[in-house]
Order: sequence, then C-alpha cells, then structure tokens
Amino acid sequence: MSSGLENRQRAEILDSVTVEATGIGGGRVRLVAYYTGGDGEEMLHADNYPTNFYEDRTARGSFKNEVKAALDGYELDPSKWVEAWQKWTSSLVAAKDDERPNLVPENVRQLADGTEHVHVLTGGDSAVWRVEISWRGKTREIELTHEDMASDGTKPLKNQLFKAFLNSPEIQQEDWIALRNYWTEIQEEKARETMTEKDRKLESFIETVTSRVTPHESADVLANGREAAWVDWENDHGLNGVGSEVAVAWVQSSLVSDILDSMDNAPKVGELGTELQNRGFTVRGSANLQPAGKDTKGRYWFFDPAALGITEMDTFDDAAEGATSEVDA
Repeated sequence: MSSGLENRQRAEILDSVTVEATGIGGGRVRLVAYYTGGDGEEMLHADNYPTNFYEDRTARGSFKNEVKAALDGYELDPSKWVEAWQKWTSSLVAAKDDERPNLVPENVRQLADGTEHVHVLTGGDSAVWRVEISWRGKTREIELTHEDMASDGTKPLKNQLFKAFLNSPEIQQEDWIALRNYWTEIQEEKARETMTEKDRKLESFIETVTSRVTPHESADVLANGREAAWVDWENDHGLNGVGSEVAVAWVQSSLVSDILDSMDNAPKVGELGTELQNRGFTVRGSANLQPAGKDTKGRYWFFDPAALGITEMDTFDDAAEGATSEVDA
C-alpha cells in the first residue's frame, strides 16, 4: 500500500500561478509560489509555514497577501489569485484526511516507502512491533515495544535505526507520529485481510448482543424480556468458576438463541461457547443456574461486561428507578 507520505507536492492554483509545498519536518512545510505565465518560472514568494497552513488562518492569510503583493506588475489581476487561493485552501479543509497533503522530510518519506513488512507479536501492553525496512541500499528489521509505539518521543526509533543501519536521520516528533500512523495502518489492513470467516461471525455475534442487551443491576428484571441482562459487578452471587470481585453479565440464553437464528451460517452453539471463552468475551461456560432472588433456574451466558462495552454508568439502577416512580406517584 502507498504510504501517502510525500516530501513535495505542486498545485496549479491559477493558469499562471503554481504553489509548491515541501515537508521540512517538525510540523512545518516550505511554501513557494511561482509565476508561470511568462518564459519559465519566476518565484513570487517563499517561506516556512505549518503543515496545516490551509486551516491556519494566520498562515493562510500571510501567504495569500505576500503573493498578492508580489504579483504587482505582472499581467494578472491579484484579486483572481486571492479568489483562487481561498477556493483551493477551502477545498483542503473540506477534504478527507487521506485527500490532504501529508508532507514529511525526504528521509522520513524514504523510510515509509521503504517499509517492506510490519509484524506485531502478541498484543496489548506486551506487543512487540517488528518493522522490515529497505533504506540506503540495505534491508533491515527494527524492533519497537508497545511503549515505544505509544510514545511521541523519537529516541527509540532513532536508536533502532542506528543499530540496524549505522545511521539515523533527523526525525522530529510530528514526523515520527506520521510514520507510526502509517505502520499502524499497515497492521490494521493486514488484520482485516487475515480475518477468518469464524472471526467475522464472532464479531457479528458480539456486535448484535451489544446492540440488543439491556443491562440492569437487579436480577428481578430477567423476567422482563430476553434482552434484559443482570450485571453482578463483583460476583456477589458467587458464580462458580469465577473469582470474587469479577464482573459478570448474566445474558439470557433465549437472546443468544434468537441472535443465532437470525444469522446466516451461524456458528454451532458449542463452538461459539468455546470461542467466546477462549477470547475473553465470557468468564465461563453457559449453564442452567438460579440467579440471586429468583425461584427458578434458567440458562444463561456469562459475559464480561467490558466485552459488551457495558460500564456501571450504563446499567439501570432498578431500585432507584422504583423509588423515583413511587415518589412521582
């Protein structure tokens, strides 16, 4: 995939005025305006500006006015330049991120375009990123920890590049962030490509459960419909096989069955239960149990509330709501 990182871009703002932007690092670009209406190119104005000059009112206005003044004496109405510049910069503001200039110094562009592979070993805080780069005629692998990738500091990258290539280009914070974002995009694209059909089914199932389940703090609501779920935030009920103070969302089996019935080529129940537990979506296997305060048993699936995006702020405090309704009455 293309890195999308470039060192230089040119744009014809008018038939006779072209603007060239070059990444110089540190969140800065060099903007140069050329008059092209005569023989060859004549430089009208050049200076350094923020990379987001098109959004920065001061930078945008400064460049516009400098070029406007420089056009005095040329066979071009300066007001046409002003109108064209404002139209062009407004189009960049309205554009999507991947349609805007993403300018970096040449050495950073070389590292991005020279990226051969990005491998991430394990996951979470223990993840290790191994990036294979072809640069200056050599192909080497550098290794960065999760902490390195999460940091905006450039020292870990510089140390790894020097270790691998006996050379390290000058890289400033903004340039490292752009390079890191590109490597992250590569990894995310790879993850999408390698997602198996089983992964897609599981993801679809979890998304549907998340959208349909209604979490409550009381087990009494389980009789109110299959979408109702009881969240025992500290496992006060003492669910076997689950540690104390572990949050458990009791999701009714009838909801799970309903969701599976609505899916095309739904996974088998046994395989689904195993996958959910292996991947940490559930805290134990489903079972016929009697919730707190209930007289009868029912079949439940025991989800980790966090896996369903449920926080304590999301759960309905049924006791408080009941008290409120009595006062209102």
